[in-house]
Amino acid sequence: MNPFDIAVYVLLAAALIVGYRAGVIRSAATILAYAMAVPLAITLTPRIAAMMTSTPASNAIYSSSIFIGLLLIGGILISLVLRLAIDEAIGPTPSVPDRIAGSVLGAVRIGLVAVTVVLVFDRLIPANREPAFLKGSQLRPWLSIAAKKGLKSLPPETASFIDRMKQSRGT
Repeated sequence: MNPFDIAVYVLLAAALIVGYRAGVIRSAATILAYAMAVPLAITLTPRIAAMMTSTPASNAIYSSSIFIGLLLIGGILISLVLRLAIDEAIGPTPSVPDRIAGSVLGAVRIGLVAVTVVLVFDRLIPANREPAFLKGSQLRPWLSIAAKKGLKSLPPETASFIDRMKQSRGT
């Protein structure tokens, strides 16, 4: 087992525990909150960057850190409001089926992230530049198969777009 496999298993265990404690309704509310926070962060980033400096915010790292900060703050605040509404509507304690479904949702989320990471390294990064943390992974072949099946289920333009990205990077 290599560091990538260990990280996936640790994150999977954490997601199962957190999902069980929160339940599926509260977990879905958190996902919705961050989805709602994205357009807010996109809209507010240039305005806040302009207020914080006298020059236009052309620095990508500076703008990215403002965006990430706004996304986190917005996601946390919206999530808090949604969770308070859920607590008021159905009570503060999730039921056992809600907890089990929350664990499943957490596991699925980690699985999707792991598949995405493997897809990026399979499709965009040349084989001779593979990072050390992926060498010898026992999970990678399975995640790679899932990534290929998932990519085939998307419109054909998606795969051609990824191939164009790879060519534009010269890899």
